[in-house]
Amino acid sequence: MDDQLQRRAAGTRARTPDELTTLFLALGDLSAAEAAERCDGDGEAWVGQLAAEGRLVALDLPGLAGRYVLPEQAGAYRDAFDLTTPEEDADAGRRQSCAGR
Repeated sequence: MDDQLQRRAAGTRARTPDELTTLFLALGDLSAAEAAERCDGDGEAWVGQLAAEGRLVALDLPGLAGRYVLPEQAGAYRDAFDLTTPEEDADAGRRQSCAGR
């Protein structure tokens, strides 16, 4: 039963990159290796492809590096784990630099 819910059982696994995105919608954050366990194909390559297309976002969660989520879920993860985006880090650095003048 657990394998069915986790989409690891036969008949529940992603067969295409598009199906993999629906898997992320159902399960939330996964590593590329965890996604591959749930695919009938090259899941790690599909994760890379989807990330390059902007259909997945890479996040480093506390204690869990290399996680992926759907872009529409990324904001909720950033808020929940108090993460900043690279753009926010750069803005903060510029503000500190300007404040020190």
